Amino acid sequence: MTKEIFTSLFEDERILIEEIDSFGAESDVYNQDHDEWVYLLKGEAIIELQCDRVFLQEGDSLFIPKNQVHRVAHTSQDCKWLAVHLLESAQK
Repeated sequence: MTKEIFTSLFEDERILIEEIDSFGAESDVYNQDHDEWVYLLKGEAIIELQCDRVFLQEGDSLFIPKNQVHRVAHTSQDCKWLAVHLLESAQK
């Protein structure tokens, strides 16, 4: 069974910053109405962006524009992320 723990570090109407601990996780498909930037603090991950697969290692980051269909295809058991969500009101 895959598991993720989401910890909100900061949130207001413009931004959400969270730390995510993933343990061999994979996700459903996301299609968010806001931009997201992720930074891999530890471990490895594979993100699928439509037809592309992006392999991330510790220290790598990825910008995911709003309305970009994506999903987490796999993470290592020790995967830790920093995710910054630029919420819609920040882009007006």
